Amino acid sequence: MVYNMRTRADFDLTLLWRRGDDLSVALERLRGIAVDPTAARAPRDAMSPEFEGLDRWLPRPMREQLLEAVAMRAIELERVALEDRVVDSPESASYLRERWQPGGVSFRAGQAVLAHYEQQGVDSGSIHLHGQDVRGEVTPYFAGFGLRYLSSAPRCLADHDGVEWLEVVRPTLRGELTALRIRPLDRTRLRKMRW
Repeated sequence: MVYNMRTRADFDLTLLWRRGDDLSVALERLRGIAVDPTAARAPRDAMSPEFEGLDRWLPRPMREQLLEAVAMRAIELERVALEDRVVDSPESASYLRERWQPGGVSFRAGQAVLAHYEQQGVDSGSIHLHGQDVRGEVTPYFAGFGLRYLSSAPRCLADHDGVEWLEVVRPTLRGELTALRIRPLDRTRLRKMRW
């Protein structure tokens, strides 16, 4: 295959190693290759402003599927910076303490999500948080952390009258908590999506 490629390549090939060469010869040839001053970073596949800085934790196939859903007008996608805020609701605070250890990564992410929804006027009883209903049985608001449940977002948003899905891509103890907000635009198209 390599030899066939030699005749079809539209660039110069450089010999690095030949059978019988020792490592020092190959390394010397490698070090002899001059750096191309015009070289630049290759464009990244399946990127959008919403994914900037998150692409390390958001695999390319997932980015491709999300962008396909946006292109098909099945969803709208928005990047959201969550604030570190304490929830106002005693019920929400109790729920968080029962579910996660205060001071932990999941507790921080859960509290940021619930506080965000409180600011929006959303009752915590209508939230399905990281695989579990907070209180109610009808939960049109969904949230997850670290992509664990994100593959169920199309079904939740399309078949359970979902208003939105908030995904904390990389929950951490410190630093910014960045989430992707996914809202359904066309539930029929969304039903056909697989993430």
